[in-house]
Amino acid sequence: MASDTKGVNVIIVGAGIAGLSLGIMLERATDVGIRYTILERAHEFKTIGSSIGLSAQCLRVFDQLGILDDLKSASTNIVGSIYMDQELSVIGRVDSSFCEERYGYGVRLFSRPDLMLALLRHVPEEKIFWGKKVLGLVQDSEGVTVRCADGTTVHGDIVIGADGAYSAVRQSLYETMKKNGAVLKKSETSPLRFDQFSILGTTEKIDHLYKFPEDECKMYNILPSTQEDIYAYTMVFEDGRLGWRLSGPSLARHIKDEANFRFSDWDSESIDDLKRHLSDAPAPIVGTVGKLFEHTESISRILIEDRFYETWWHERTLLIGDACHKVVPAAGQGANQSILDCICLANLLYELPSRDGKDIEKVFTKFYELRAPQARKAVSGSKRLGQLVGAHSFIGTALRTFVLKLMSGSLNVKSLDAMYAGRPILNYLPQIPLKGSLPDNSKPMTFGTTSLGASAV
Repeated sequence: MASDTKGVNVIIVGAGIAGLSLGIMLERATDVGIRYTILERAHEFKTIGSSIGLSAQCLRVFDQLGILDDLKSASTNIVGSIYMDQELSVIGRVDSSFCEERYGYGVRLFSRPDLMLALLRHVPEEKIFWGKKVLGLVQDSEGVTVRCADGTTVHGDIVIGADGAYSAVRQSLYETMKKNGAVLKKSETSPLRFDQFSILGTTEKIDHLYKFPEDECKMYNILPSTQEDIYAYTMVFEDGRLGWRLSGPSLARHIKDEANFRFSDWDSESIDDLKRHLSDAPAPIVGTVGKLFEHTESISRILIEDRFYETWWHERTLLIGDACHKVVPAAGQGANQSILDCICLANLLYELPSRDGKDIEKVFTKFYELRAPQARKAVSGSKRLGQLVGAHSFIGTALRTFVLKLMSGSLNVKSLDAMYAGRPILNYLPQIPLKGSLPDNSKPMTFGTTSLGASAV
C-alpha cells in the first residue's frame, strides 16, 4: 500500500523532455495525492531542434504508461549508423537492427518537435503555465516559493529544476546555498564553454532531392580530419525530412560573446555569415550544408560540453536532466538519461511519507545515490566518444578507424548489452512483461515500501 504524501505539491520548472516526462509519470500517481505544476519560460511551443533517439531504456516505461504506440507513430525505427570521412568514403558501420529482439524495443528516431508534441498530448493543458521565466526561489520549513519575471509567484512543497544546461533553478539553488554558508566547488560555478557548440535543425520534406543511400533508416556521420573540418550528421526520417547537426571548433569564430550565445537568436548578419562559411561543406544525402540551410525553417544551437555537477539538491529543490548532468547529443544519451531521472524520482516521490523537509531530504538523498553513478558514467563515456569522433590528428584518426572497425563487430553488441541491460519501469503502476532476450539486471529505484517491484539502472 502506498504511503500518504498528504497532497505534496511539486513545481516542475521546464517543459522540455524531462519536465513533460515527469509530468506524465506524476499524473499517474494521483492516488497518493501528488499534485504538480509545470512552469515554462517560453510563451508558446517552439518547433526547434533536430533529431533525438530513444532506446529500450526509456521506451519500456512509455510502454508501461500506455503511450508507446503514440510515440511510435511520431518516430522512425533506426537500424544503424554509418561513419564517413570528409571524402564521404565509409570507414565504419554500427548496427542496431537487433535491438528489438534483444532488448524488447528498437531505437526510435524522433524530430525533437514531434517528440515534444507527442509528450504534450499526455499532460493536461491546465498543468502547464507558459511564459513563466524563473527569477529566483525562496525555501523555508513550510515550502518553496518560485518568483517569475511576470510578477507572479508559485508556491509548492518541492521544486524540480528540469530547465536545461543554463538552469535558472540551479543558479537560484547555488545562491541559496551560499547564503546558508555552503562552499561550492569551482567546477560547479564555472561557465559552460561556449566555444563548443552545434547548430542544428530539421528540414522540410525534401526526399525529392535525394534517394536513400540504403533502404533502411540510418544515421550518416561525416568525421573531421583537420581542426577546420565540420563534423556533421544527418538522420533520415521515413516521411522525407532530415534531422541534421553540425559541430566543430571552426564554428566558434561566429560567436561574439557568451551573452549573445545564451540569450539571442541568430541575427540576419550571422546567418548570412554562416551560410557563406559552410554552404559548400559536404552534407550526406542532400550534398551540401547550403541545401540544409535552404530547406530548414528554424535553425537552433546548443552547447556540446559534457558536464557533471556534484550538487543536485538543497533543502526542497532538486535538479534533473541537463540541469545537473549534461550529455552531448553525439552520444545519443542526453534525453535517455533525463527520462531515467524521471523514472527514479517518480518512484521515490510516490513513497514520500510526508511534506516534511526531513522526508524530502531523504528522497533527494536516495535519488542522488541511485542516479549519480550512472549519470557520471554517461557523461564520462560521452566525453570519450566526443574526443574520438572529433579527432583530427594522425594518431587520433587512426585510433578512431580502429575503434569503428571493432564497433562494427561483436564489440557493438557487448557495449549495447552493458547500456541496455537495465530497462526501468514505475513501481506504482501494473508491471508489464519483460520483452527481449536479454535479462533485466536493474537495481530497485525504491525505498522498498511499495508492493510492486520495478527495475532500475
